Amino acid sequence: MPIVLPDPPAEGAELIQRHVPYLLAARRITDVFDGADKHFQVAPPQPIYTTTAQDFLDHKALEAAQPIGWQYVIFVDDSVFASAEISDKEDGEWMFTVLRFQAYTRPIADALHSAEELPEIATADYELRILSSSSVSLRAVWLHGPTDVLIPIAQTPRGVDANIKYSEEALTDALSKLAFQRTQGNRFDPAADLA
Repeated sequence: MPIVLPDPPAEGAELIQRHVPYLLAARRITDVFDGADKHFQVAPPQPIYTTTAQDFLDHKALEAAQPIGWQYVIFVDDSVFASAEISDKEDGEWMFTVLRFQAYTRPIADALHSAEELPEIATADYELRILSSSSVSLRAVWLHGPTDVLIPIAQTPRGVDANIKYSEEALTDALSKLAFQRTQGNRFDPAADLA
């Protein structure tokens, strides 16, 4: 049984193909594409869902998660190079929102690789999603299926390990202290909050 992806918005690939080369040129890193063998490829996108610290405290982080956009991982010569995101504006039109480079994107590829190695995916279909919760500094690969599986993406909140499998309950337990702090108005402190 495979990891499956839902159908992305029709205009998503066109937005990526239009904006990524322009942004690379603006940052003067087009030399990556010099030569015939240096074009970028875009992997099939993953939907991005968001959830809050309060959702973790209420033990309903996945139930309350809302779709906010799509993530496209970009490869150059079979190596992860960047990721780009699109999001849905209120009027239903999609827009390009961000291009991020290797330091942000390589951990995504590592977590996706961990997901592909799980024995669960041999026995059932799982829909690949990305879960993001800025209020607890978490990004995770979310395999939505018979039993949801979460694989945190590095850099993780303190007490959460990257690239290993968590159930929703186990991840909620690991984040409970931080989620409580955030709902009490405590701000993000990288030295204290990140592993």
